Amino acid sequence: MEIAAKSQLEETFLPRLPVELERAIFEDAARLSRQSIPLFMRVAHRVKEWLEPLLYSVVIVHQAYQGVKGYTPPIERLESYAPHVRHFLIYSLIIDEFCVDDLVKYLTLCTNLINVGLWIVYRHSEIAAALSSLPLERFSGPLLRFLPDIQRQIGGTQIAFPGLTHLELLYPDVQNLSGTSLQTAIISVL
Repeated sequence: MEIAAKSQLEETFLPRLPVELERAIFEDAARLSRQSIPLFMRVAHRVKEWLEPLLYSVVIVHQAYQGVKGYTPPIERLESYAPHVRHFLIYSLIIDEFCVDDLVKYLTLCTNLINVGLWIVYRHSEIAAALSSLPLERFSGPLLRFLPDIQRQIGGTQIAFPGLTHLELLYPDVQNLSGTSLQTAIISVL
């Protein structure tokens, strides 16, 4: 009798759908409702394994910008989720809001970043070094402020971002180009 009750109990907790279909359903639901991912992850360990990369794929620091919603995971756990981060946005006008060391840590450890938005007004050579090593496809930010440092990092013969397909320049500060035209400066990184 006890064995029959145990097998009935086990059957009630076994998935009734094929695992592939169950995974597709959870992933679609997570993409449609990113804020629900933490709730979905509590369903089962297998669901957590499927959705954790989606949860960490977009990191937004400073969420007070025009209602933009994102997830800022704790930087203490950065090494565990860094491989999953593909999109990174930081919006900070004041350097104290998000430490430069933390920003460099994100850009250095998150080696799969393809989409970066640095909506910042400060410039540091460490940020330029971290940017030049990323496989960027999209960049939004003050690239011209980092350009001299990036060119020093990669040398004059290499292209800084060969995979870059979308570029949005913020705060175009043409005076920092030291005699180089804007067009020449942009071509040097593409």
